[in-house]
Amino acid sequence: ESSYLRGTTRDWLAKLEVPALGGEVRLLGYESRNDLNATAAAGAEPTPGHNVFEWHSRSLGGEWSRTFSRTTLRFRGWSATTDAGSAWAAQNGKIAMTATRRDGGAVATVEKSSAVATTIAGLRMEASHTAYRIDPDSSPYAAMALSASTTVTTVFAEHARALGGRVDFKLGASVGAATGSLHLGPRAQLRWRPSAQFT
Repeated sequence: ESSYLRGTTRDWLAKLEVPALGGEVRLLGYESRNDLNATAAAGAEPTPGHNVFEWHSRSLGGEWSRTFSRTTLRFRGWSATTDAGSAWAAQNGKIAMTATRRDGGAVATVEKSSAVATTIAGLRMEASHTAYRIDPDSSPYAAMALSASTTVTTVFAEHARALGGRVDFKLGASVGAATGSLHLGPRAQLRWRPSAQFT
């Protein structure tokens, strides 16, 4: 019975790919929303109220790429958001809790390929913000809130090359800047395939 328990779900998904500026543009979007409303107690007089839960998320992204001979340029951007909250029927009122997160970023890459090797270099920028809040049902407790924001900028490069038909290697490195500090991330990989079943 909807006065005791009620829930709804809504979502959508959209995708678009079109040629543009001599290359290809791809767009993708998704959103989801859920709500749940439940009676806080059964058979109580008077009914103390309802407990409400809800969460919502949305993701949007886009990419443009173009290939010149063996060189590919690619630009990509995205945004992702999520919100979640609840209102809990307590002794003296509602206890409200909420959480939010906002993420966004962009990356640009140049990729050069040949029959035996591929080299990629790029720049990536990312930002993230998270916040939490609790509102108690009565004084003397005060509302509590926490939040944090982080921004990271990264330069990266990678080179992959085949050494014959059974051996290949990758060398790469990245340098990320966040909160005034630099973080180096080198990496290397050597792969050998003695047969089609083993690597």
